[in-house]
Amino acid sequence: GVQYFAFNLFHLDGLLDTADAFLGTADAEKRKAILKDPRIGTYALFGGFLHLCVKTALLAALLRPLAFGTDASGIRRILAPLCAYALSGRLAAAVLPARHPPAGGGGLGALAAGSSLRRCILGYGTALLLWMGLFVALGLRPAPSDILGWALPPLGALAASLLVGRIYRRGLGGYTGDALGSAVELGESAHLLTLFLILR
Repeated sequence: GVQYFAFNLFHLDGLLDTADAFLGTADAEKRKAILKDPRIGTYALFGGFLHLCVKTALLAALLRPLAFGTDASGIRRILAPLCAYALSGRLAAAVLPARHPPAGGGGLGALAAGSSLRRCILGYGTALLLWMGLFVALGLRPAPSDILGWALPPLGALAASLLVGRIYRRGLGGYTGDALGSAVELGESAHLLTLFLILR
């Protein structure tokens, strides 16, 4: 709740609007009207509820070992890459405008047009190294066996970004600000899901 109130409500709104616009049957003009409508419909309510349930279940499953006590290596393997999921969500949103055109000439989405894929990867890599450095400073140095927990979850987020980009490109001809919000939300959940599968 704190995370959403402080950072993610705007992104969640994009996911809800995306669910309303693309889960139903509508043409491009109707989709644009739905995306601009401040109200939410049945698809948004269902999609948002399902998304938050899955995200909460993944967080609970990943944090469960910590709740029952674990050693420093367990904390390092679980907590450090888990808490990087917010970085992966932002990576998913940053990559979207680097791979797809904006749907229209205006809106918040158009402000991100022309971003560089190389800069996105470089920025994410820098943020991740700083994050890892924090855990090293706390005495939780990653071991070689932990590399999958750091390397694969961002790939899950990139897959979510590709999915959102494809949906918007086919449905509207390009991305919007709501697509960026959807990419953040789905990128975070994809990071958590990938990490869960690795640790299982």
